Parts: sequence; C-alpha cells; structure tokens
Amino acid sequence: MLLLGDYDDIVDNNNDIYEKEGWTLVDYNLNKGAGGQSIYLLYQTTYNNVTIPAITDFYIKSTSDKNDHPDQLT
Repeated sequence: MLLLGDYDDIVDNNNDIYEKEGWTLVDYNLNKGAGGQSIYLLYQTTYNNVTIPAITDFYIKSTSDKNDHPDQLT
C-alpha cells in the first residue's frame, strides 16, 4: 500500500509510471474538502509475480512527535 500526496495534476501526469510498476491508483482524493495537497491510495496485489496477502485493516496516526513509532502504539 502506498499513500501518495501531491497536487492532482502531478498525480495524473505520473499515474502511468505507477501503473507500469504494478500499482493501482484508487481515483479518490482522501483529503477532499480538507484543503491542501491531495492524498491518494495506491495498492499492489502482486510483487515479483508473488501474490500479496490482502490488507484488511490499517491504522493511520497523525503525530508531531518524531520519537513516536508504530511499534510503540498500544
């Protein structure tokens, strides 16, 4: 899974590059209505011809603490 943040025209102009690498772009701005840059989700179902198990759940945490790492979450 990849979260891509940039301006819409830059994402649109580079989508072919991601597709050639096996990424699929979910064509929806996750930051829609919030202002600022757009955020898009990209995903792969295979890597080096090996099927990748599906991600069924994920967590995104916003923090300004540079010492806060996901392995420290409870």
